[in-house]
Amino acid sequence: MKLIVLLLVYALLVTNAFAEDMTTKRKKRSESSPSPVAEKKAEPWKPIAFDENVENLPPNYLGIDAKEFYKMFKAKLSSLEKGEFETTEGFRKRTIDKEALIAPINTKDLYAFKIKRPSISYNADDNLYQISTNLEDRCRSTDDEDIGWMTCVIFAVDRRQSSYVGSNAYGASVTISEIKGKDLSLAIHKNSSISNKLFKSEYSYGSDYIISTTLPIPIEKAKTIRNGIDVLFVGRITDARIIKGAGKYHKPKFDFPNDIFISEEALPFEVKQVIYYVSNTGEILKKQSF
Repeated sequence: MKLIVLLLVYALLVTNAFAEDMTTKRKKRSESSPSPVAEKKAEPWKPIAFDENVENLPPNYLGIDAKEFYKMFKAKLSSLEKGEFETTEGFRKRTIDKEALIAPINTKDLYAFKIKRPSISYNADDNLYQISTNLEDRCRSTDDEDIGWMTCVIFAVDRRQSSYVGSNAYGASVTISEIKGKDLSLAIHKNSSISNKLFKSEYSYGSDYIISTTLPIPIEKAKTIRNGIDVLFVGRITDARIIKGAGKYHKPKFDFPNDIFISEEALPFEVKQVIYYVSNTGEILKKQSF
């Protein structure tokens, strides 16, 4: 009988010891395991002002994010629309401070937008790079609705492509390529100082404008940067509104079966500085101030 009691006591002690050991291990695992941390929410995008006194740019600099800037600007402008149940006087008071309504964008900070890469040719006799706008990227006069401006496309907001079969009155048919979309541009007033100093008018009716300037670069250096020169337009937003650009429109024809409908919206912009730089190094080759 004593033997049975001793065995029961021994078993109880072993069980208690094992339980305490397991509790200790669980406690240690609990202490050593990191507590779950709530994931941080991504910070909302904000425009960063540009320092006009900068001597060099970061390698592969792209300027401000034009897509995010446009998205924020458009969203802010929606608050400048009069509500259905809002009185005229109430609307006037609510929108009198446009700076506050478009914040954090403002009309005081400088923003740097990279324009489309220009055409570049080298004059070895004069050691000069000739910089000019590509034909398809030329700046254009605005329509009558916003007369007095030129718009320079910087970004394709949207592009959609499809095709369909078209036919004429004689029964002839052709497959037509359809392109629709929207472009974002900078709207520069024709009376601004940059308009007279940097751009020159193309065609007799003066509706198209191109950049035309030179960069003095020694031959040996010119060879190394031939395909890597970019241009920044640095300036300020001048108003809380969108300028309607000319866009690109074309009705399909048999000899050019393309149906093109690309609208254009532009940011009213005062260019204060143009920077020419080597894209992969950020080296600034030339600054023009206006």
